[in-house]
Amino acid sequence: MRKYHRIIGFSLFLTITCVAFVTTAEEQKIAVLPLENTAKLSRAELEYVFDAVLGAVAKVFADQNITLIQKATVSKAFPAKSELLRQCEEACASKVGKELSANMVLAGQVKKLADTTIVVLRLFRTHANTDADTSTLKGLEQIKAAEVTELDVPINRAVARLLRSETEPARPQPAPAQEKEAPFYGTLKAFAQGTKEGDERKKIHQLNAQVFINGRHVGNTPYQDGLPRGMYTVQIRFINNLKKTYKVSIVPGATHAIKAEFIVPLTLEERREIARLQAEAAKKRRAAEQKQQAALRREWNTKRQAWEVEVSPIYKARKPYKLWGSILAGSGAALILGGAIFEGVAHKEDQRARDSAENWEMATDPELQAQYADRVDQHQQNRDINHAIAISSFAVGGAAAVASAIFFFLMPKVPESPAPPPGLKLGKNASAHLTPIISPNTAGLDLTLAF
Repeated sequence: MRKYHRIIGFSLFLTITCVAFVTTAEEQKIAVLPLENTAKLSRAELEYVFDAVLGAVAKVFADQNITLIQKATVSKAFPAKSELLRQCEEACASKVGKELSANMVLAGQVKKLADTTIVVLRLFRTHANTDADTSTLKGLEQIKAAEVTELDVPINRAVARLLRSETEPARPQPAPAQEKEAPFYGTLKAFAQGTKEGDERKKIHQLNAQVFINGRHVGNTPYQDGLPRGMYTVQIRFINNLKKTYKVSIVPGATHAIKAEFIVPLTLEERREIARLQAEAAKKRRAAEQKQQAALRREWNTKRQAWEVEVSPIYKARKPYKLWGSILAGSGAALILGGAIFEGVAHKEDQRARDSAENWEMATDPELQAQYADRVDQHQQNRDINHAIAISSFAVGGAAAVASAIFFFLMPKVPESPAPPPGLKLGKNASAHLTPIISPNTAGLDLTLAF
């Protein structure tokens, strides 16, 4: 009898051990839902963020017996509820867990706040293997970046923090303190800063501006308060009707910071002081410029005087060359012109001789023939004389022109005059400047004359 008792006890122990082993080694599943695109990212940018989330989850569970259920499987299981999956909360996570036998559901939202891209990730623990139609929010992470391409590293860290409690062995936790339950709020922070109008140093000043949420005045900056989930219109108002308006999506557990920047207008006293300083600075600049111009003009005058002393004997030596070169150039030009005139007269006499020869051939009277023969001889003689004079004028005139060119070529060269120094303004010896004067006791125009 004892033998049978031992066999039955051993069998029960073996059965319980196997069941415990199977339960311990049960495969875990996590479903990653499509991201809610409230930031209106492009399709490529949204896919980039979703792939970064998938990669981070796969990296955390790389060495564990966990199955990753991706977007294609989720969309296939819920073909008509794609929009519901993008806005998944506890009830949605419970349905996804039951349908896909997933132990965990990771949902996310991408939104914009000013120029910052924000990704909010929520991890739900579902009861897929029970009859309970519930799920539990295990964690929430918020990632911010100026550009979508800068989200990779923050997403890896955020997913690791979310899944750490699911991948590490459970640790005993102290009993929570009994305290009154409070609503789960997100935190809104608002700041205002600005620079003075016309401040070249761009010094930042913290400003005391009014904060309005959905049209209601709630306080002044710096402002911080908790708000329930939802979209809010936040307006920061400063003096002179300066205001900045922001659309903010509050997520429980997350902090949303708004920093409004203004150009602070100057007061009347500050404007007068700036005008006075600008007038003084303009006077100083004009005085420095006049002083610089006077120094440059003295420098140039000194160089010109030295140059004039240097070229004075050269000008004296150039006079005979210039005189004879000019005389020869004028004589040569006159002779060449006279030669052209004589050559023209010779051409006319030649034409007259030809006309008389034709008349002689046509005449039948001996007396007329004798007259035409005399005319032919006379015109030919005049032609030869004028032609000879023209050739002589061309020859002598050409020689005179060549001699003139030689004189000008051999004439001593004068060095170039010194160039004005860089920065010297020529032809502006007199100037007038009008400068406005504004001070607490005086207003008018300042007239400055410079010679």
